[in-house]
Amino acid sequence: MGGAFGLVALLWLVVFPSTYALHVAPTSPVFGIIDLPATSGLTTAPRLLTSVALLAAPETRRTVQTQLEKTCQTSAGKIEFGFQPDFRALEIILENERAARPPTKVLPSAAMLQLSNTPHGYLLVRAEPGKNLLTTLAPRRWLGTSLREIISQASAATVVLGESDDHQQAILSLALEFATGDQAEAALNLITSKQGDFDALGFVAQPGAHTLTRQSKAVVIRVALAREVITEAVRTR
Repeated sequence: MGGAFGLVALLWLVVFPSTYALHVAPTSPVFGIIDLPATSGLTTAPRLLTSVALLAAPETRRTVQTQLEKTCQTSAGKIEFGFQPDFRALEIILENERAARPPTKVLPSAAMLQLSNTPHGYLLVRAEPGKNLLTTLAPRRWLGTSLREIISQASAATVVLGESDDHQQAILSLALEFATGDQAEAALNLITSKQGDFDALGFVAQPGAHTLTRQSKAVVIRVALAREVITEAVRTR
C-alpha cells in the first residue's frame, strides 16, 4: 500500500468549512458520523458501514456490529455515534433526534474538510487523543508498527472512509494532529523511513510533504483498499 501526505494539509491552510456539532456523551473517547445518503450507489460501503464495530471491546463487538447494521438498514440521513469510555457499548443518535439534545462535542472544521475532500466520503471517526483508536485496534497486524506508534503520539486522529470514482476501491484517509510542527514532521519521518518493511507498514511521502506537515502540524495519509483487503480488515474477530 502507498500513502499520500500533505494534500489535505495544504487545503487546511487555505479554507475551513463549518464545524459539526455532535450530541453524543461528552465522555466518549471515539465518536463520529455516518452519512447514509452519501453511500447511495457505492459498492464498497456496505461492507464498511459497520467497520466502526472494530473499535468495540472484543466481548461486545458482534453486538455493536448488529446494532450498526440494523440502524443503517432502517435509517436515513446522518447518524451520530460515540463509544462509552470502556468501548463496550456504542451510543447512536439519529438525525431526527439531534434537535432534542444539547450539543456536547464538535467535529472541527479540519475534520469536516477531510470528509469533503475524500472521494465519496461517508464515514468519519475521530479520536481525542489519537491513542484512543488503539484501545482495541492495536493487535491488528495490518495496522503496522510504525503507524501504531505515531497514532499513539497524536493529539487527535480522524479517519474518513470513501470510495474511488470507479467504485472498485475503498479510500481511507487518516489525519493525525500533533501539538507542534516538529512532532508532526518526526512522525512523517518515522513512517516514510519504513518503506518496504511490511510489518512496519511504511509509506511514501509526496514532494513538499515535509514543509506542509510542519506548517499544518498534521500528517495526512490516504490509502486505496482493494475488495479482498476490505474483507479481511473488517472481520469482527
